Amino acid sequence: VEALRTGFISQRRQPNARRQRRLMGLIEELDRDALSRVIRAFSAYFHLANLAEEEYQHRLRRLQVHSSEPLWFGSFDHALRELHSQNISADGVQSLLNQLSYQPVFTAHPTEAKRRTILEALRRIFLVCEELDSPALGEVEREEIISRLKAHIQIFWKTDEVRVSKPTVEAEIKNGLYYFRESIFQALPVIYRNLERALRLVYADAPIRVPTIIQFGSWIGGDRDGNPFVTPDVTRQALRMQHREILQEYLRQIEKLQHILTHSSLLAPPSDELLANLDSERLLARRAYRHEPTEFSHEPYRRKLGLMAYRLRLNLRLVEQHLAGYMADDSGFAYRSAQELLDDIQLIRRSLRSHGDANLAAGSIKDLQRLVETFGFHLLRLDVRQESTRHSEAVAEILQHSGLATDYLEQPEQARL
Repeated sequence: VEALRTGFISQRRQPNARRQRRLMGLIEELDRDALSRVIRAFSAYFHLANLAEEEYQHRLRRLQVHSSEPLWFGSFDHALRELHSQNISADGVQSLLNQLSYQPVFTAHPTEAKRRTILEALRRIFLVCEELDSPALGEVEREEIISRLKAHIQIFWKTDEVRVSKPTVEAEIKNGLYYFRESIFQALPVIYRNLERALRLVYADAPIRVPTIIQFGSWIGGDRDGNPFVTPDVTRQALRMQHREILQEYLRQIEKLQHILTHSSLLAPPSDELLANLDSERLLARRAYRHEPTEFSHEPYRRKLGLMAYRLRLNLRLVEQHLAGYMADDSGFAYRSAQELLDDIQLIRRSLRSHGDANLAAGSIKDLQRLVETFGFHLLRLDVRQESTRHSEAVAEILQHSGLATDYLEQPEQARL
């Protein structure tokens, strides 16, 4: 492996016909098993080399951020400074933001053979590499991290890189959801915070509001044109799995907030609006706190967040019942829409600001608000793709039953429009 690697590096830098023949001869001498191991070794090498380069770029960007210098081309800081240099006013920037929409779409690409197990292994290696960047590391700590890094690389090398069978549609859906759980849920609020920070730096105190500019879509579970195994039942299952994923994330975030917003009503009286809301939810509280009725009675934010978590767990139970094929049992306390959850979050943020905790109102709970504004209860917009003939046949049947047209399929394209 090393002879081939160094040989082809030399060949690329300084082409030589004799060396080329020698390297090709070395490859031709390998039997099938040896060739397979060589291919795996090069694949692993390039995965690790790409990962090391990515980690290096991350380190450079962190250093650049801490230097207080203008940031790299393509960053929010750079883009806004460009707009400012062209005399684009704060109102002009607000207008641009209001028109901005970025909607990446997930697909189950047929050439993507990388297993989720491999993605997870590479992520673990990347995170351990980042630990080595700490300037406060002692020699013993560095050796321990390097030892863990070697162990993760050994596991990666001994793990099958490709699937032995074609994944089911359900597996493809789970693979798509993996990226949200492992990356997007954490990255999305950071993106918005970075944009807001850049706006403050470049446009000072101008009241520019950053709207929801990122939404997500998916073909996985809805692409009936590209995958014959995608049926209406599969599409329904995909929607419910998406619903479950985002509800679970909201619950995780709210449970974290319960450990942060521990204000005592004796030390930081909440707003009258929040107190009135808690009073209106006494029936809900009797259900949510039936085992311990006085829990958080002097900690209004924790009590309100507990009620929100209880309602979300009811939503989650409904989804789980649907996924299991049961008739859903709605107690009446579950959230009827994502807007209701958003209203509760905004209520808490207003109350925090009322007693001087604007910094907390702009912290983790605002990050949760960004998630709800982006994902709602659906997580992704699922595109249902169907071969055009099926659409034409469905339209023809509708028109025939309505008496509007009996020969729709015989009409030319222009006439159908």
